[in-house]
Amino acid sequence: MRERIALLVEREALVEPLLSYYRLMREWSERMNLIARPRFDETFLSLLEVSLFAYRSLPPGPLSVVDIGAGAGFPSLPGKILRPETELLLVEPGKRALFLEEAVHRLSLSGVHIEKSAFAPLCKERKSLLADWAVSWGVNRKESLLKEGRKFVKIGFMFITGPNEVEKMKSLPPSFSLKTVPVPHRDALVLAFLNKVPRGTKP
Repeated sequence: MRERIALLVEREALVEPLLSYYRLMREWSERMNLIARPRFDETFLSLLEVSLFAYRSLPPGPLSVVDIGAGAGFPSLPGKILRPETELLLVEPGKRALFLEEAVHRLSLSGVHIEKSAFAPLCKERKSLLADWAVSWGVNRKESLLKEGRKFVKIGFMFITGPNEVEKMKSLPPSFSLKTVPVPHRDALVLAFLNKVPRGTKP
């Protein structure tokens, strides 16, 4: 596994923390449904590759990111390992928040906060901006997320999603501009960037 992870990253220093993430996820998957057990290694590597591509596709430099429905940590825990300067808020209302807490502790990740909440209640509770970007992989109700989170995200949203979902996004109100980036070797996945459009201007 070490050699296969090393093929996905440019720096040797990233291999050990990503390998530790793999080992921790394998350990926890014995008692919690993080990744489907059949073809565990292949599934982990596939999720890892897409996660790293997604975070490489965000603008360079320090960023603050909120991951909506963080689940088992994809894409944002690998993204944090890749880009340690990122300030990260993981929003996960379910039992997987326990895994996220353990992963952040075991991997000694700083600048990571976990909210055991759904995104909509969190938006109602918070009175200030949450992050530069919101990211989400596999969460439904995207139109609702955009409406609830618009004033809490400074720049925009990045969804890891399928082409059919992107078609639906084209009919969203013009308060966001849509840009898509194909995920290499994944016909069923794209990165959909929805940048906020200042009020009173055209996308």
